[in-house]
Amino acid sequence: MSMAYESDIFDDPKCDLDATRSRLLASKNHPDTARDWLKALLTDGSPVNEAYETGRYKLGKDVQDLVWAFDGDLLKCDGRALEDVREIQLRAYSRLMNFLLANYEYRAASAIKGMLRHTHERWWLRNRHFLLWRLLAGAVAGNIALGGSSTWREAVVALSLLPACGVIAVSLLLIFLPALATELFQAPRHMLHKWSEIMARLRIVWTNALGIVAFVGVFEWLVALNLRTNSWLVAGNWKFHLLSASVSLAIGYVVNVIWRERSIAGPS
Repeated sequence: MSMAYESDIFDDPKCDLDATRSRLLASKNHPDTARDWLKALLTDGSPVNEAYETGRYKLGKDVQDLVWAFDGDLLKCDGRALEDVREIQLRAYSRLMNFLLANYEYRAASAIKGMLRHTHERWWLRNRHFLLWRLLAGAVAGNIALGGSSTWREAVVALSLLPACGVIAVSLLLIFLPALATELFQAPRHMLHKWSEIMARLRIVWTNALGIVAFVGVFEWLVALNLRTNSWLVAGNWKFHLLSASVSLAIGYVVNVIWRERSIAGPS
């Protein structure tokens, strides 16, 4: 099922993209054309897609300014049933969100997420786009690698002997600094002009990072209690589990940078 109206009008080399875009942004009198424009935006290799990929137009702002075309009342005016309207909205908003996240437009994607409520999408399904599954997978892989290296295990055990404040400080550095470094060295240059946009992206990544550290740390702690051993899992030592989870997360960042050189929130 297509996202919206099928149209190849923007593939015509004679089509004036600048004039069409200006007309769409100036009024809300052309919902069909606006939906076609957004569909072309999501089509790899289309003139509209290339215009945004090359920075000719502002991606996040334009999507937010044109997403009105998927308003339920407008779609129902074409004689669609309510179920069909919600399905079109669901597909459109989800695809737009994924595209925006893959292109570092986190703030615009958050705005689109709010519109998913109109489709009666469940809370966790609306927010799943903002769960960094690739970072979680990288952290799990990092934890497995950490468990298989006696050198790294001994280093983590040695660090866990630091005072509690020292352990917390090291863990916070491992949680926050790799995300900042990844953002500054991997994000496209045009996405680094506004500090507010950088912070909007970092807040999402850091929130996920804290959740992943908590998940990995608690999992290790439960495994240690079940094994009742003080060998490679130091049972009952929360400092060890916190450091181990933080190191695993830091490895997860590296895995993701090597795996795919793109926004960590983009679809896999």
